[in-house]
Amino acid sequence: MAQSKAQEEKQQKILRGLLQEPGNKKCFDCNMKGPVYANLTHATFVCTTCSGIHREFNHRVKSISMATFKPEEIELLKRGGNDAARRRWLARWTPDDFPEPDTTDQARIRQFMRLKYIDRRWFREDGGMSAPPGGADSAPKPVPKQQPGDFRSPPTGVEPLSSLLGSNIPPISFNGHNATSSTGSSGAPRGVPPPVAKPPQSGSSLVDWDKTPASSVTGNSLLDELFTPPSAEQQQQHQLQLQQAAAVQAAQAQAQAQAQAQFQHAQIMAQFGQSNPMMAQQAWMMNMMQQQQQQQQ
Repeated sequence: MAQSKAQEEKQQKILRGLLQEPGNKKCFDCNMKGPVYANLTHATFVCTTCSGIHREFNHRVKSISMATFKPEEIELLKRGGNDAARRRWLARWTPDDFPEPDTTDQARIRQFMRLKYIDRRWFREDGGMSAPPGGADSAPKPVPKQQPGDFRSPPTGVEPLSSLLGSNIPPISFNGHNATSSTGSSGAPRGVPPPVAKPPQSGSSLVDWDKTPASSVTGNSLLDELFTPPSAEQQQQHQLQLQQAAAVQAAQAQAQAQAQAQFQHAQIMAQFGQSNPMMAQQAWMMNMMQQQQQQQQ
């Protein structure tokens, strides 16, 4: 559903307010003044040059003045920002590790961004964005782990198997002892830990397909679905899906390469086109030859 004009104006007002914050007045990746793009992958504000490099890494960027933003994207930028990203992605960075690149050196900017986002060289998990609305209490709490040798009831938050699979659960044996024998629910004398089941030998299967009726494997519909091998039609459909995904990925890579080539051509024409068209054409041809050599390597 398209947003109303009033909503778009409200979003633009919020974005302009965020850009007035001290940390957001410069590009997060090259320190150029006046960022005009929002990096939604890392909740930062960047310049035009860095936005193009972010697209090379498949990061999501939007023009602040030309694009529309969803409410959750606005909330993401409000909780993030360049200062929060610096505490997260540059938590362990010092100028001795890698000096911040100059705003005109795209190669150094690309290398700095690769170290920062792809290699995560200075990343720290506990730094960065503020807590989501509702505070820290609204975040899910981890379930305490049960210690080895503790055979008491499972910790809070862990559901018993019967609530997931129903009452029709096939019997489980441990070294010949049935789990439902009269010795207790665990198949061993009360107070004594049940024996540890031996792992299957290499090359063996948990289910003997030759001795299992085709109509049912375990007697339970959910487990039957898990243990039944895929049919030839399902395997063929899976292969088709993989081929389609590979074709889509190749098309995206080609479109990305074309967009990058157009962007570089526009930069070259803006730099040389008006004063020396012949030099602009030569620079463009040299750039294309370098790209072809890099692809062949």
